[in-house]
Amino acid sequence: NLYEVVLPENCVDAKTYQIKLRLYNTDAYAWPGKTPADAEAEYSLDFTVTPATNDVTMAVFIIGWTYGEYSSTVNQPMGSSRYGTMVYTYEKQTVDGWEPVEDIATADAGYYRLIGTVAANDNWNTVVRRVEFKIEKARNTWKTIPNIIRWNAGDYDAKKNVITGEATFGTASFTVRDAYGNTVTDLSKAEAGTYTLIAHVDATDNYTALHSVITFTILDGNGANVGLIVAVVLLSVVTAGLIV
Repeated sequence: NLYEVVLPENCVDAKTYQIKLRLYNTDAYAWPGKTPADAEAEYSLDFTVTPATNDVTMAVFIIGWTYGEYSSTVNQPMGSSRYGTMVYTYEKQTVDGWEPVEDIATADAGYYRLIGTVAANDNWNTVVRRVEFKIEKARNTWKTIPNIIRWNAGDYDAKKNVITGEATFGTASFTVRDAYGNTVTDLSKAEAGTYTLIAHVDATDNYTALHSVITFTILDGNGANVGLIVAVVLLSVVTAGLIV
């Protein structure tokens, strides 16, 4: 070889670099336009590393879920690009358009979109990809089935004969009615007879309503049924409707 090529160090970023061609024997050879008498050992050339065209190598994707059931592993956003690291953000569809979401793990039911972004730099262009997904409305259930421990008339104990019941979502309200449909506000004064306990949770945008009816009896002082003799019946109804 007549010369060696000297490259600059770390010539990986997109910009213009200068390489040098260095003659091995300046006594016998010269660069064009030169003679050995005034030859220069080095000849410089400019070359340019141009920015790369960035693109996705795996499409942005996410698995939707039901309200209250977000999983950081199952519902992990996915996607990749040829260059750079993809950063994920979320937006929710509202009547005013798409609005940013700070914490997707606690987000309400509704329509969303995942945005995967790779920021531009001197070496590649910006890449932005969007995909829509849905957080479904949850079907409510009872974590603890509504119940009340019956008692004999005159033996009501506010600590023992409490109304229990807990919903998965929302706070249940409880109403007690007598056999005539009248609301009973003071159980300690309730006479022997048949009663109904109604447990209810209102629906929201995130979950369905929940409604349960229990029939129970307050026994007379001898521990006997008074009036209608009925079995304890539990009726649970999850209010139907469109889940949006």
